[in-house]
Amino acid sequence: MSNRLLALVFCAPLVVACGEDPAGATGDPVDCGPEVTEVDVDVSITTNSVFFDWSPRCRVAMLIVEEGAGDVWAIGNEDSNSIEPPVTYGVAPAGVEEYGPEPLVAGRAYEVILWMTSAEGDRLLAVHPFTRPSSDSY
Repeated sequence: MSNRLLALVFCAPLVVACGEDPAGATGDPVDCGPEVTEVDVDVSITTNSVFFDWSPRCRVAMLIVEEGAGDVWAIGNEDSNSIEPPVTYGVAPAGVEEYGPEPLVAGRAYEVILWMTSAEGDRLLAVHPFTRPSSDSY
């Protein structure tokens, strides 16, 4: 077998494993390693709910929703990355601590913040702004 072919055979799985979304667009959440320094957050808003999803689909230690400098909802575990996407605002996954939630007011600006913990320390992965639209915006 040529060196080029050997390189392709051994490197192809690494390229797939290190892609933008290690679990795939709809795959099960994974523990992301130190190479993941930020995630892209998607906020979906319906008449009755707000949903948070992110890519890569890493488990996180804390999810916080802030208005200005104040928390309106926070969930998390300081010791482990146990929050898996997607998350519905106001619905805390089993086994995590919760603060709030306060109602999200139409027309107000908020931020969702994601933190991850690792042996190297805690890391901020995302700060994503969103606005709760008025009910006539749906």
